[in-house]
Amino acid sequence: MSVEMILNTVGGALVVAAYIALSLDVVKQKSYMYVVPNLIGAAILLYQAVVTVQPGFIVLEVVWLCMSLVLLYDVVTKEAKRG
Repeated sequence: MSVEMILNTVGGALVVAAYIALSLDVVKQKSYMYVVPNLIGAAILLYQAVVTVQPGFIVLEVVWLCMSLVLLYDVVTKEAKRG
């Protein structure tokens, strides 16, 4: 298995696992357990999309990454207000 295939598999698995956990109410949307896998998965998939020059996939992953960053900001600021 090539490095590219491993990266695609890991990135996709992180995003899908986070989505499944959210859908099954295992995690909350504004939690590190949801945001971090989404952020890492989107970053990996964005890298792969850029390397392989897939414009549609690049747009999707940029949006996914930006939304993950917004959620991460919300989680971090929520934690800061608590403590």
